Amino acid sequence: MLTLKNIHKSYEGKPLLRGISFEVVAGETVCLLGPSGSGKSTLLRIISGLEKAESGNVFWKGKNFSSVPAHQRNFGLIFQDYALFPHLNVFENVAFGLKMQKVGREEIHQRVDESLKQVDLVGFETRRVTDLSGGEQQRVALARALAPRPRMLLFDEPLGALDRRLREYLLAELRSILQESGVPAIYVTHDQAEAFTLGDRVMLLHEGEIVQSGAPADVYAHPVSGWVAEFLDAGNVITGKILGNGFVETILGTLDVPSVREQAKGTSVTLLIRPQDVILGDGSSLLRGRVEDIIFQQNQYRISLEGGFYFYLSEPPQVGDELCLEILNIKAFRK
Repeated sequence: MLTLKNIHKSYEGKPLLRGISFEVVAGETVCLLGPSGSGKSTLLRIISGLEKAESGNVFWKGKNFSSVPAHQRNFGLIFQDYALFPHLNVFENVAFGLKMQKVGREEIHQRVDESLKQVDLVGFETRRVTDLSGGEQQRVALARALAPRPRMLLFDEPLGALDRRLREYLLAELRSILQESGVPAIYVTHDQAEAFTLGDRVMLLHEGEIVQSGAPADVYAHPVSGWVAEFLDAGNVITGKILGNGFVETILGTLDVPSVREQAKGTSVTLLIRPQDVILGDGSSLLRGRVEDIIFQQNQYRISLEGGFYFYLSEPPQVGDELCLEILNIKAFRK
């Protein structure tokens, strides 16, 4: 349905988006995930028509939308700051876009009722939006975006200002609403948990390029680079130098990494060691580390060693203890 082809954009003379291309199909929610300043919001504004790309095109069902004004694209845009009108009540906020489209009064009432039902705000019609909680205001903003029956929904970090518990609740609500409505969506966030909860597909944006795209479970299980692994907090990401024959010198000591046996001696590599692949070794283990911190998390202890390396144990050692380690699996990335 939506197709982006080779989108380029610069900011202050430096490339921000470098040839972004992807598609969003009917009913799909795509989460665009990346750090602050990676160009996520700019890309969303280009899709919505609020900003122009320097080159490249935006298509909807094969039609070039690049020169179509934002108000004619019928894409619903939801911001972090809600952008509600404080002098209007809930009904009037939700109805605003419909009035701008000169929709008839009876149909406006029908669509507002329909939208408020979708976001579980029936009975809030006459409330002032300034009297609502942050979560309720966000749902009003969503209802306003849904009322015109948009072709697509675009979310620009909409839950960033909310506390963790409310954010988790609204994520579940939003997932249900998107599934029921069938409206395709692009959700911009820097938060992995949000992207993995909502997205049918996750796209990671780094230095102006989409460096990995796929189902959340696949992206997490198979990061394509050390940067992706580190950004997703997939485990311990450490650097090392190949000594030859598959051995790599690291802060932990010398590791046997079979996947680098064909690489030249002296080559730098990045390694991913997931905490579940670390166990306590016997006294003969050459890998050792001193315990720097211990944190209880749910039913286990996160053990942090000097240098930041971490793993989990069911029973805690003492801070300052030296531990022998065995590593069951290591993924290597070429630097």
